[in-house]
Amino acid sequence: MNSNILENTMAEMNWCDIEKLAGQNALVLLPVGVMEEHGRHLPIGTDIYMAAAQAKFMADEMREQGFPCVIAPPLYWGICSVLTRHFSGSFTLQPDTLRAVVRETLECLEKAGFRRVVLVNAHGDPGHRGAITEALQEYNDSHALQAKWLTFRCDWEFEGFTGEENCLLVLPERLFEFLGGMDGQLADNFDVHAGAYETSAMLEVYPELTDIVQAERETATRLSGDEIGRWLGGKPEDKSLIPMGYVGSPAAYRQIHSTTEKYCREMAGEIIKYYR
Repeated sequence: MNSNILENTMAEMNWCDIEKLAGQNALVLLPVGVMEEHGRHLPIGTDIYMAAAQAKFMADEMREQGFPCVIAPPLYWGICSVLTRHFSGSFTLQPDTLRAVVRETLECLEKAGFRRVVLVNAHGDPGHRGAITEALQEYNDSHALQAKWLTFRCDWEFEGFTGEENCLLVLPERLFEFLGGMDGQLADNFDVHAGAYETSAMLEVYPELTDIVQAERETATRLSGDEIGRWLGGKPEDKSLIPMGYVGSPAAYRQIHSTTEKYCREMAGEIIKYYR
């Protein structure tokens, strides 16, 4: 896939075309991510690259099914609250700033005539997710435009939801089977950042941005117990827990069968069902 995240988004359209789509009640897909270090083998834009790719795959499926949609310019400023914040190349906003950016982005889309927005997020930081979903809930309470956050029922507790939030668009758990497969046991079960999973996904979609030679040199971090809490706590004195910036096993990417496009097309089908 082309690594130009603005390709096939509103950024390449004129205002008349955007106004026409709003008049068709087109769904807006809003890719969100962050600029954050991803080890020595992946670029700092990994999360927004993946969010942009997912949105493009979803839009392809929606258009093929005759469902009007458009991709907004990707929002690549977010929050890094974990240990990654202490590495060069990681950019982070304050929660109030991110909430304001999300709110004002939605205001612009609503002013343009859109009424339905789905965020396509590829950054799992708890602070990032929390600030955005708080902004969505507040916005939905007082505006005609309704913005949705994609989640799975099995993730509600992990993400801190009750299931009653007005911003949730809940996907069936069966979609997990389309995420891809795994051969054997990973060297590090806590593979959450620039490890086997993200390396495999980037290799599938953006091989030109993935340094596989470097990935194969990296050893597993093997965080466990209180180390995981310290990773989440993000204190500068704990940076040595992840000396090269990744959490997991980049070299195990070969064990993961990433199927991003198939997964996104299935998600698109479920989103269409929700709105129809």
